[in-house]
Amino acid sequence: MKKRLTLTLATLLVSLMSLYGTPTTQGVRQRLARHIEHLAGSDLMGRKAGTEGAQAAARYIVDEFALHGLAPFDSEEYAHPFGRGNFRNVVGQIEGEVADTYIIIGAHYDHIGTNHRGKIYHGADDNASGVAALIEVARTVAESGYEPHHTLLFVAFDAEEEWLLGSEALAKMLPTGSIRAMINMDMVGRLEGGALSVEGVGTLAECEDLVQGLAANHNLPIVTKPFEQGVLTATDTEPFAKRSIPTLALTTGPHKDMHKISDTPEKIDIGGLEQVVGFAADLLRELDHNSQIVPTGRVARKHQSDILTFGLSAGVGSSAHLHPTVATSVGLATNIGLSVQYISSYWALRTGLHYDRRESYSLANNIPQPHTREGVLIPLEILVKTDGAINIFASAGGWVAFPRVEWGASWGLGCRIGPLSIEGVSRHGLTPTKPT
Repeated sequence: MKKRLTLTLATLLVSLMSLYGTPTTQGVRQRLARHIEHLAGSDLMGRKAGTEGAQAAARYIVDEFALHGLAPFDSEEYAHPFGRGNFRNVVGQIEGEVADTYIIIGAHYDHIGTNHRGKIYHGADDNASGVAALIEVARTVAESGYEPHHTLLFVAFDAEEEWLLGSEALAKMLPTGSIRAMINMDMVGRLEGGALSVEGVGTLAECEDLVQGLAANHNLPIVTKPFEQGVLTATDTEPFAKRSIPTLALTTGPHKDMHKISDTPEKIDIGGLEQVVGFAADLLRELDHNSQIVPTGRVARKHQSDILTFGLSAGVGSSAHLHPTVATSVGLATNIGLSVQYISSYWALRTGLHYDRRESYSLANNIPQPHTREGVLIPLEILVKTDGAINIFASAGGWVAFPRVEWGASWGLGCRIGPLSIEGVSRHGLTPTKPT
């Protein structure tokens, strides 16, 4: 009798677990593998934004969101077209008690397509891994019956590889001040005994302890960073961070297969990705209901909005003093000093204080005569630029130099990558020539 009762209770328990959708490890891993095999498969041809492959990926994500009971956001459709190309974000939601405030969790689904020989950039880790995790986080939260305080937005971004156009489009669409936080998953499929990096914990109070505690619950090795450190990379947190929204960037980091045809599904650590899913689902729920997790007023370091910045500058080039009656030759020009910029989205105002030295030579009666100008130079220039962590800019303005008073005009063209700028500048003196 006892044996039969035990068997009956065990059978009933298994049936109830099945009824309420309690996931098995094997089931989560199988789903993750299926998502990645499909998204990084050859049929989608590298998912370059605007192509049929990317649109097929979007349809797959729509089907998954609908299957797991997410509602479309702000329309009857999950897909939100934007831009002049065939670009579309896929956005699903679980509406919260306060419906018009949001917590976003996202991952970009586009990649870079094919090379000139037709070889496919599969993008298994970049970023089929993030999208697979996003789908499973959505399923986990939806099937748990969790009732959020804020509306939870699950976003598959398009055109991340096209200067973050998808995340920029959504950030513009949502009202200022309506977003509590944004979590992004980009390249989360190569844990492989290493650690998940969570960058941006300095943007939310008490977030460091929260993240470390959740990671311990999931036996997940983790490295936290107060702010995003990468100089040469950009990701979908940027359009939100520059609007002073707290952001958390989850990644297992770059590797030798990044943006290569060798980024293929069999290299994904499915077990590690499962750990990331469990951690991200719990993180999303904690950010929603934990009233202690509030913005610190700081944003990810590499992102800049309207802000005053200070930095060191140095330059080397050539100098020539032109004279209508005396032959001249080119000499060395050097410049070092402090630069100050007020930076907005598409323009900047720049000044500074520089030590400036210019050398040239003239020939009078066939005797070389050196000409040296040195002193303090103060520029005042306007920059017109593209937006983002990487931007191209053009500058124009004027300058004045002391103690020998000179002034002139300047113009230049440059590129900024994170906090580093490289620029070519031409300065021309306009000081009237005095008779000698």
